[in-house]
Amino acid sequence: VSSLAMAAAMSAAAAAGGASAAANVVGRATMEGMEMGAARAMSSVDNDSVQIDWNDFNYPPLLHVVHYEPGELPSSICGMVKCQNAFFGGMFMGCTANLCNTVIILFAHSGVPGKWLLYSLLNCIIFCSAAFATFFTGYKGLATNDSGSVWRFKLMQGAAAILCLLLGLVPWGCTNGLAKLGARDEYSGGKVYWDLAIVFESIVFLVTALVGAYNVYKAQTYDPYAVAGSG
Repeated sequence: VSSLAMAAAMSAAAAAGGASAAANVVGRATMEGMEMGAARAMSSVDNDSVQIDWNDFNYPPLLHVVHYEPGELPSSICGMVKCQNAFFGGMFMGCTANLCNTVIILFAHSGVPGKWLLYSLLNCIIFCSAAFATFFTGYKGLATNDSGSVWRFKLMQGAAAILCLLLGLVPWGCTNGLAKLGARDEYSGGKVYWDLAIVFESIVFLVTALVGAYNVYKAQTYDPYAVAGSG
C-alpha cells in the first residue's frame, strides 16, 4: 500500500511539474510575442526615417534651409505631412498677396498710411517664418516618432490657425480681412481693386485656417502603434 501511495505521489508531482513547465513555456512565448509587437510598433516609423538624410537641405526652394522629401515618408504619415506643408504654403500665399496689394493700394489711394507697407513686410517675414517652423516641427516629429515634437506642433499649429482666422476677418491696419470691406471708405480712390484684394486674401487665410485646424485634429488622433498593428 505504501508503495502504491508513493507511486501516486510521484505521479502527481510529475504532473504538477509538467504543468508548471508548460505554463512557463506559454508565458515566455506570450511575453516574447508582446515584446516583438511593441518593437515592431516602435520601429515602424523609425525604420523608414533611417532612410531620410536630414543633412540634404533642399527646402524651401531657393533657400534650402531644411530637408523635405515626402516620397521618403511612410504612407501612414505622408498625407498628414503634405497637409502641414500646405498650411505653410497658404500662409506664404496670403502674406505675399497682402504685401503686393499693400504696395498697389498705397500708390492708388490717398490717405493710406505709408507705415502699412512696413507692417505688411514684417507680417510676411514673421508669420511665414512661424508657419515654416510649425510645419517642420510636425514633419520631423512624425517622421522620427518624437511625441514631444508632435505635442509642440499641435500647440504651434493651433495658434497659427487662430492667427489665420483673424487675418481673414479683421481690418487691422494693412490686414485685409473681410471686415475691411466696410472700413476703407475713408480713403479716396477706386475701390474695385481693393475689394478684390480683400476677398482674395480673406479666402486664402480662411481656407488656410481650416487646413490648420484639420492638421491639429489629425495629429491629435494619430496613433503610430495602431497603424503598425494594422500593418
